[in-house]
Amino acid sequence: MNNDIPNSLNYNELVSDALTIVVKKSLLCVKKHGFEGEHHFYITFLTGADGVEIPDFLFNKYPNDMTIVIQHQFYNLEIFDNYFQVSLSFNKHLCRLTIPFRAIISFMDPAVNFRLILHPNVSAKPSEDSQTSEETDDSLLKFTPRPRPKEIFKEVINEFKTERTPKKPLNNIVKLDNKRPKK
Repeated sequence: MNNDIPNSLNYNELVSDALTIVVKKSLLCVKKHGFEGEHHFYITFLTGADGVEIPDFLFNKYPNDMTIVIQHQFYNLEIFDNYFQVSLSFNKHLCRLTIPFRAIISFMDPAVNFRLILHPNVSAKPSEDSQTSEETDDSLLKFTPRPRPKEIFKEVINEFKTERTPKKPLNNIVKLDNKRPKK
């Protein structure tokens, strides 16, 4: 039996993985070719998710989630298997951000009215070959990654889940268990 096939289907995880590929390939395309026309990205992520590395002043200002814009002034965009890194300017200071794909809750390209809503996996961590802020250029602000309170993420994730829960029961669902022949 193939070990790559799970014992049960976890559709939420499969969809999340597929959406993550869209985000990753979009970033790879921009890294290789740059933006064409009015394309640009709004990426919203959970600031306290495992593996997220942002300066303390940004975390203090955005303790739950933060939206970054990748358009004209971004630098050193690097895409890895489980995360990406980008340098952006905040208050005239260049800051290096590390964002795991599993921490992203929204990805948007307003130029073409495209938006993805993702269900983050807050336990995702960057791989061991991740570059820490201390290894980056001296012109970047230095900071020490710190543990984040998990309660914040549970709150945010529950909020997203309740927004997607149907308001009224779905009466048009047919249960197939009764119609299947027993083996």
